[in-house]
Amino acid sequence: MNGLSRLLAVVMAMAVTLVVNDSAPAAADTALAVNPTAWASISSKHPHRSHWVKYDPVGNEDDDASVGRTDAPREITRSFFELDLSAFTGKRVLRANFVLYVRESAACGPAVEMWETGAVSARTTWKRQPRWLRKVFTSEAGCGQKGWLISEAVKDAVARGDQAITFGLRSADERTAGRFLFRTTPFTGNIGPSMSVAYNTVPDVPTGLDVTSGDCYGPEAGPYLRTTTPSLRATLTDPDGGSGEILRGRFEWADAAGDTLGEAVSAELSSGHRHCVTLPEGHLTDGGSYTWRVRAENSYLVAGPDGYETFWDLGQWSPWAPQLHIDQVPPAAPPVISSTDFPENQPGGRVGLPGTFTLAPNGVSDVASYDYDFGPGVNPVRAGSDGTATVTFTPTHTFPQRLTARSVDRAGNRGPAVTYAFRATAAPPPDATGGGAG
Repeated sequence: MNGLSRLLAVVMAMAVTLVVNDSAPAAADTALAVNPTAWASISSKHPHRSHWVKYDPVGNEDDDASVGRTDAPREITRSFFELDLSAFTGKRVLRANFVLYVRESAACGPAVEMWETGAVSARTTWKRQPRWLRKVFTSEAGCGQKGWLISEAVKDAVARGDQAITFGLRSADERTAGRFLFRTTPFTGNIGPSMSVAYNTVPDVPTGLDVTSGDCYGPEAGPYLRTTTPSLRATLTDPDGGSGEILRGRFEWADAAGDTLGEAVSAELSSGHRHCVTLPEGHLTDGGSYTWRVRAENSYLVAGPDGYETFWDLGQWSPWAPQLHIDQVPPAAPPVISSTDFPENQPGGRVGLPGTFTLAPNGVSDVASYDYDFGPGVNPVRAGSDGTATVTFTPTHTFPQRLTARSVDRAGNRGPAVTYAFRATAAPPPDATGGGAG
């Protein structure tokens, strides 16, 4: 079995098992089988007769496409097939071939040329043939099914934005008798005439962009960070879907002026996974503002002289992400603590009654929250728009107590701590007054 025969055997297997389904495109390493939308046959014996037929995917007629020559009677016939290319708009065609089945398995004939031609219609006759634009492929003379490699013609048509392409078949030697009768409808075990196309689709624009202040598995952070080596993440998907679609993310970061500082490529994963890179040391500095973007890159295979080679289809870049600001300087001053319920260093309030404490930024402009601790453990509280926060405490005894607090800026840097001492007064004794029966 020669190389073409092996290829046709593979294509035939794919054509039989695949179902045309525009809503579920095949992955890059499989094929989508497309039946003709119409076909036509012309005869030199009947130069003004038209035979143009819309393709019936469930038909079982014995109407054949005739190609070749007979001498008794003397007649030359040619046939044309129109194929819909709309399913491949915006896609990269990798390989394409067209397969026909002969009416009888023992039928033999000459080599058959396939040409790209102009469109056919109900007015197509021998005298009104479409233009024969270019020869695409010549099949071998012999018996059995025929296949034609049409990759370049289909690639060019899709690149032009054509919604359909028409191929014409004629004998490679119309001076010599020999004719094929090709089936034009499905039959047992086969789907009839079909074009099998392997293709790849450009991946989607990445979604779900976010940043962590640590490794790739940390919680979302930003836009203020205290690290110069954050991790960038995004979800990458491919319209073709499936585990066979391998994607990688190309991340690019730039300074506030838009000057690119570097790029990194994520690990190769299948469609739908989160991709991540961690920025190396030396690219971001304290006090700087930065932005970043990412695009998906999808691998596909192309047959070369030394086997298959891997290439990458490049998706569109995501929009530039909101700026990141690097801040590694902690708040310079501790917060100011005050309370009217529990004055500092003196008795106040009551055991069992809640009181409030106010935490103020003490001149620090970027306080986002405070860490405070009454003894059992540290708790956070978010600062308001004026930088202050209020915490509530209910004392359970009259012993001296302490409130320790420190400011936390937008990047998570913690400033120096301050301690506030206070003591609650005892609760009043229960009311023992009352009267009895006189």
